[in-house]
Amino acid sequence: MTSPAHAAASRLPAETDSTFSAPTAALLGLAVLVIHIGTNIITPYGFHRDEFLYLAMGEHLRLWRMDFPPLIAIVARVSHELFGTSLAGIRLAPAFAHAGLVYASVFATSLFGGRRSAQMLAGLSIAFCPLFLRSGAMLQPVVFDQLWWTLALLALTIRIHDNDPKHWAGIGLFLGFAALTKFSVAFIAAGFVVALLITPLRRDLKTKFPWIALIIATILGHPSVTGQFALGWPVFKQFDDLKASQLSHVSPLSFLTGQLSAGPVFFLALGGFFWLLTRPRPTLGNGNVQNFGGPNSQKIGTRSFEDISQPNSHQNSTPDYRPVAVVAGTAFLILLAMRGKAYYVAPIYPVLAAGGAAALDRISVRIAPKRPTKVLAVVGAIVALYGLLGLPFGLPLLAPHEMSLVSAQLGKTNRNNQGEVIPLPQDYADMLGWPELAIATARVWRALPPADTANAILIGTNYGRAGALDLLGRELGLPPSISPVGSYWFFGPGTKSGAVAVVPTDDPASLKNFYSDCKSMATTYNPWGVAEERSVQVYVCRGARATIQEVWPSLAGRN
Repeated sequence: MTSPAHAAASRLPAETDSTFSAPTAALLGLAVLVIHIGTNIITPYGFHRDEFLYLAMGEHLRLWRMDFPPLIAIVARVSHELFGTSLAGIRLAPAFAHAGLVYASVFATSLFGGRRSAQMLAGLSIAFCPLFLRSGAMLQPVVFDQLWWTLALLALTIRIHDNDPKHWAGIGLFLGFAALTKFSVAFIAAGFVVALLITPLRRDLKTKFPWIALIIATILGHPSVTGQFALGWPVFKQFDDLKASQLSHVSPLSFLTGQLSAGPVFFLALGGFFWLLTRPRPTLGNGNVQNFGGPNSQKIGTRSFEDISQPNSHQNSTPDYRPVAVVAGTAFLILLAMRGKAYYVAPIYPVLAAGGAAALDRISVRIAPKRPTKVLAVVGAIVALYGLLGLPFGLPLLAPHEMSLVSAQLGKTNRNNQGEVIPLPQDYADMLGWPELAIATARVWRALPPADTANAILIGTNYGRAGALDLLGRELGLPPSISPVGSYWFFGPGTKSGAVAVVPTDDPASLKNFYSDCKSMATTYNPWGVAEERSVQVYVCRGARATIQEVWPSLAGRN
């Protein structure tokens, strides 16, 4: 007798198996690229302060002597060489990384047994989630970190699906790139260690492949560590500063509630986590767990609709995906315990959401065997609606005034990294005011007598100002800036003595420690910026108490 699910399959020829739908992944990835490029062409905002820093790091690229994992500096350097100061060009690489997240999520859904409609749902959720739109909209390490974590989890999924430990090489490759991107690779790496120890994955330790993965990751990621060793481990000072200024405002409760900002993606990922952890697994007659896929494990794209709708059938070839859930869950718990920012854990969502979409696919077959695709379509509509409502918070499309009104109407409270309420999301506030600052500073610089410019220096009092003056001021006739702040300190003080200095600052009192005579020559106003950037005065300082080279060592470690 034909089951209702099997009968439904016969009426849905396009939905009869979980073959990876490359056209679906490519279409959604292309849509992501078009959205990001179009946004960066029409946006009323400019470069983000962090982008200025990474572009400056690219200009001072020293692969084995950087205080920060160098991949973002490499990407910035290549982007700058190719596209100059084009906003859309500089942000092309993160747009491609976001598209890569979408592609990986669609692929993972097919591995978990999700049909084409489930693959579309997973890809749609990652493509139009404001959380991932925001990270793909700026040249920052965040979206690349998300991509490498996702690809490492995808490689683990393929290893389990194919029952082939050779895929550990892929895991090592992507963890190596993650180590080149952010030190947060330690959290996902810890997840892999736990999974190797407490799940059936531990049998791989008897092979050479996890150790090959470790070698690959170490070789790829070693510039991040050698830079720390060469510079005296500045990462610890950076982490202490981060805890004091930002993470101290994060509680475990706010970390958990912050996950809701991912919207439907969070619920898909949560469902995927529990499904991967508890789904039926192959068993022997005595109840012991079989190998992940068994010798007859199904290859990509061969699982039938009947297999999906009847999970107890062909049970001996059902892969055991618990290690994927264990890796993701371990990273989540570590970040929760360390009071990380809510978005730090986003890299686990694309693969978990793929699991959630595949699980929902199975559920839809059971509860609506005649119209399983329509159930997924309804959820997809919810995902799309959430993405549309959250679009202004994912992409810098609305002008500042309109954006502040939308925030107020939706009851959205924008806070900066210190927890203070501001009218715009901080990322947007950090994209405003820099051209005006560069123009005002250039006017002051050009007004200096020729005798002063011989030994005059341009000081950036934070990395945003220094980077903006470097990138935007070049065409205005400004010299390279120097700055004793953060990564800029490692670039050095230059060769000029600094007898005269042009200094944009919001804290003129601090200048008295270095110069006896400072006069304000211009002021810029940025009502939508963060507090310290709303009113910045450009000073000309004379009467240096010492050369900049003499005081430089004492300025190390400033924020």
